[in-house]
Amino acid sequence: MPSKFSKAEHLLRKDTIYSDGKLTLRYAGKLRHLGIVQTYAGIPALTPVNDREGMAINK
Repeated sequence: MPSKFSKAEHLLRKDTIYSDGKLTLRYAGKLRHLGIVQTYAGIPALTPVNDREGMAINK
């Protein structure tokens, strides 16, 4: 029997924090804007995403 829940996603994204201090991820067909801090604007970040949880790590 097929499950109504989708498979868990495991991603490692390489992003740069926008000038307004946010990262953008697409989840469930919608863009989600994650607020970091404007102090880190322009800094490259690794973003490991595990299903609905994510974390930005300064490279």
